[in-house]
Amino acid sequence: MFGGHGGRYPRESEETHDIHLAAVYLRFRSIAPALASSWVSEARIKRERKTNRGKLPDAMVDKRRVIEFGGAYKKAKLAAFHKYCAAREFDYEVW
Repeated sequence: MFGGHGGRYPRESEETHDIHLAAVYLRFRSIAPALASSWVSEARIKRERKTNRGKLPDAMVDKRRVIEFGGAYKKAKLAAFHKYCAAREFDYEVW
């Protein structure tokens, strides 16, 4: 009715993640509007991918910068994220 889509309800941890990621986006809107206008969501990245394999960033801006809400990422997950970005020569920000 309001432009959304069906599917399963998100888990509580996903809701928290989405709220925090929305705060990151709003921060971009306030301090870097040009970058915010190039924001590509995880859902869009997933739709446009040719494969379901590999890391799925939370968002990308400026086509080469990955935005990730790290929350309580453990060291191993951060290392894997860095490796993913470095292999593709992506800049990244973990919030």
